[in-house]
Formats: sequence, C-alpha cells, structure tokens
Amino acid sequence: MPDYSAYIWPAFIITGATFAGLIWSSLAHARRWKRRFEERSGR
Repeated sequence: MPDYSAYIWPAFIITGATFAGLIWSSLAHARRWKRRFEERSGR
C-alpha cells in the first residue's frame, strides 16, 4: 500500500470533508425550516 498511499489518504480526507459538509448543510437547513415552521405556527 505504500505506493498508493499518496492517492488514498487525500481521497479519504476529501471524502470525509465532503461528508462533514453535507451533514452540516443538512442540519443547518433543518434548523432553518424548523424555525420558520415555529414562527408561522405560533409555537
């Protein structure tokens, strides 16, 4: 694996960062929609 480690580790890092960004974006979007719902429903 030492021959490919220069390609594998950056790919893992990019994939992890992408997943973290997607999770963060989804949670932020859900919080935004929850806030809008609560404002409009009067809760």
